[in-house]
Amino acid sequence: MKKALFVLMANFLFVCMCSSQQAGTNGLPKSKKAQAGKVVKDIQTTSHGKPSFMFKPVQRAAKIYNLDDLENGYDSLQIRIWCDYSAKTTQLILVKLAAQRYSCQRFSFYNVNDYGFFGAKALPYSVVNLMPKSGWPIFLNKLLDLDISTLRGNNWGADGVIYFVEVATAKKYRFYTYWSPEIMAKNDPGSKNMAAILAMLEKECAFHRLYQ
Repeated sequence: MKKALFVLMANFLFVCMCSSQQAGTNGLPKSKKAQAGKVVKDIQTTSHGKPSFMFKPVQRAAKIYNLDDLENGYDSLQIRIWCDYSAKTTQLILVKLAAQRYSCQRFSFYNVNDYGFFGAKALPYSVVNLMPKSGWPIFLNKLLDLDISTLRGNNWGADGVIYFVEVATAKKYRFYTYWSPEIMAKNDPGSKNMAAILAMLEKECAFHRLYQ
């Protein structure tokens, strides 16, 4: 039964991520797609058609903290939500489904300097394991129902919290960003979903954001 559920979840996620996606409208950023072997990359771009300027710093941070290389795909599913508070402490939420095993972790980074935790050197950090209250299948279904695998990102504003999201399966990698989704939710459906995703994580996993 567990094996059947695992296969169903993995296949469902891939179908969701590979469904047709519309280019950004109403001034929202489009995404840049590229084929790298069998892994399709879908990376949010700026209004000038270039990859988000935070894409490379996020990849550098992943290497510094010895996280998995998601650009080349991940079997079966990995989701990362980097929370950039522009403060002395900031966070990363990491959800994994691999070898039929689920996990969710909260990374807290300390002594963040003016260059943020995407700088060239590792910062002190701690890791806490989280467990969704409703159980893994329901938890992942909630994330999928909120379109975490297909959201497009939004434009940035001035001061606020920025979220960098990575979603990877065996055949697809996505990267997009959201600036203060609670503020943008009224006029942007994607921001509304992102705000709901963060609220759901807080409710399900006892994860508390430092700022909103």
